[in-house]
Amino acid sequence: MKSRNKKVKVLAAITLIFILMAIVPTIGAAQIDKVALNEIQQAVEAKGANWTAGETSVSGLSVEEQKMLCGAKIGPIPEG
Repeated sequence: MKSRNKKVKVLAAITLIFILMAIVPTIGAAQIDKVALNEIQQAVEAKGANWTAGETSVSGLSVEEQKMLCGAKIGPIPEG
């Protein structure tokens, strides 16, 4: 019985570690994005531009998803 409880605890700990490994990098990336956005907003304001930098529906997409929106298909150039 003790052996089974120990296995359950170890499995739970491993699962928690994997969940944290998946969540922590995205939190860090979000913080970096906020800092970068803040710097862009300050630069726009310093130049006296009349537009506002901010998050859009594209901001939350991965780089691969953003590339897909551009319609670019990178691959071999067909011979003509």
